[in-house]
Amino acid sequence: MMQGSFVDDGSETWYRIDGIDQAAPFFVALASDSDVWAFVSTAGSLAAGRRDAEGAFFPYETVDRIHRRWEHTGPRTWIRIDGGELWQPFAPRVDGGGLRSVWKNLSGTRLRFREEHASGRLSFEHEWSSAAGLGLVRSARLRAASGAIPVEVLDGLLDLVPPGVSV
Repeated sequence: MMQGSFVDDGSETWYRIDGIDQAAPFFVALASDSDVWAFVSTAGSLAAGRRDAEGAFFPYETVDRIHRRWEHTGPRTWIRIDGGELWQPFAPRVDGGGLRSVWKNLSGTRLRFREEHASGRLSFEHEWSSAAGLGLVRSARLRAASGAIPVEVLDGLLDLVPPGVSV
């Protein structure tokens, strides 16, 4: 069941929605102090760029297409745990799994996605923010609940649009 609440993390207040995988995907807009824009789907994909559609660095598409393009556009992370199990946070799943949540800070300038592994031993989060000089910025964190856990991580972005390619 999807539930939301205000939470404090560090020195910042966020609105967190838990159970995002229990509902249909929805868009979250990221605010910016420059010409950077981003519309992020809770399904994992996004459209983003500078100024307008011609300045897109992730494909500018309709909402329904963005929701369906999770496997082709946006961040992807693969984590091999203890040399065996392969975990792909935020990929669609048919069998339960760990808690998924989306967080947005009160100013709307940071957007965080978080998933706990089904075992509860690991959590992965990635965050989007913008910076006038850099554009759209993504950071990612992998945390162990306790003790060291051997992992291998492959993380990156898919479907970046090269500069100068028009819509």
